[in-house]
Amino acid sequence: MGPADVAALGGGAALIRPLPGEPVAQGPAGGLGLHPDVPPELTGNGRTSLALPRGHAATEEWGIDLRPGQKMLILGMNGSGKSVFAQAVARAWALGPVVIVDTKGDDPAALVPNVAICTSADEVCRRLPGRLVWRPGTKEKRAHRPGDQRSLRPLWCRFEQVCSKLYEQAQATRRPTLVVVHELREFCTEQQIGPAFRELITAGRSLGITLVLVSQRPQRVAVEARSEAQHVVCFTLTGRAAREEAADLLDDPDQPELTSLVRQRSLPLDYRWLYRGPDYVLRLHDPVRMA
Repeated sequence: MGPADVAALGGGAALIRPLPGEPVAQGPAGGLGLHPDVPPELTGNGRTSLALPRGHAATEEWGIDLRPGQKMLILGMNGSGKSVFAQAVARAWALGPVVIVDTKGDDPAALVPNVAICTSADEVCRRLPGRLVWRPGTKEKRAHRPGDQRSLRPLWCRFEQVCSKLYEQAQATRRPTLVVVHELREFCTEQQIGPAFRELITAGRSLGITLVLVSQRPQRVAVEARSEAQHVVCFTLTGRAAREEAADLLDDPDQPELTSLVRQRSLPLDYRWLYRGPDYVLRLHDPVRMA
C-alpha cells in the first residue's frame, strides 16, 4: 500500500477496510492463513472504524476508539503495513498539533496532509504547535552539542529536546496532541530511556498527549513504552522473541488459547492485523485499506 491507497478523510475519522478485490491468502482454516485451529472468535468482520472523537463516541463493531491521552503500540516487520496504519491515525487527527518522528526518510507528507517537514529539533520546537514531520539530519544523529547529556546518544538528546517542548506546550495550551514515533528502538532500549520521553509516556495522559509508537522488535524497547499502551495493533512478526513479547501485550485473559496462537505462528504478510484494545479482547482483522 502506498499514497494511492489513501483517499481523503473527513469528519475527524479514518475508515479502514479491506482492499476491494484484493486476493486474501488462503490457509488450511479456509481463509485465515494462520493455523488450522484458528477459532472463529478471532476473526474480524472486515470493517473497522478508527474513531478519533472529541470525548467519548460510539464506533462500529470491532472499532478502535482512540481518545486524547491514550497510547497505541503498532508492531510489525518492514512492509507489513504498520507505518501506513500509523499515518492513517495521524491523517485523521483533527484535535490539535501533530508531530511525526520519522528517522527512515519515508514520505509521510504523501499520506498526511498539511504537514511541514522539519530537519532539526530546533525547527520542530520553533514551529510548535503545528502539524509537523521531524526528519533528523545526519548531524543530529551523530554529533553531541554542548550541554548534552553524554550518556544519551546524540539523536536521543535532540528527541529529549522535542519531548520537553511538547510537554511544555501541552501544559500551556491543554490541546490534545498526537505524537507518532516510527522506529521506536531508535529512541530507547530495554535498559534505557530518556527522562523527557519517559515523562511524556507516563505523565502525558493528563495533558491529552496521545502517543502512537511503532516498532519491529517490541522486546528491545523500554518497558514503559510497551506496558503503557491501551491499544496494541500487531501486523506480521516473524521473529520468535518478537512474537513472544507481542503475545504478552495482546493477552486476552478470557481466551488464553488465542494468545498462544500469536506465539506459535506469524500472520501472513498480507496486511492482516491483530488488535487488542482497552477491553482486552483479541481480534484478527482483514487486510486494510484507508478509504
